[in-house]
Amino acid sequence: MLFAGWFHYHKAAPKLAWFQDVESMLNHHLAGLLGLGSLSCAGHQIHVSLPINQFLDAGVDPKEIPLPHEFILNRDLL
Repeated sequence: MLFAGWFHYHKAAPKLAWFQDVESMLNHHLAGLLGLGSLSCAGHQIHVSLPINQFLDAGVDPKEIPLPHEFILNRDLL
């Protein structure tokens, strides 16, 4: 892992001209946006949607299900 970091930042690092190319800069930003969007969508599924659906499937009344932020604020719900 250490070797990979050294190789990426010292031997195979992109030159400044690469970042000044419009298409390369667009691809760089889109990769970040799409990657973070996928990560946030997966996090929402894991930490919000699936637990709420388990409550609903178990027959819990939707009015009794705490809001997602209440799990953080009230440790007794866990």
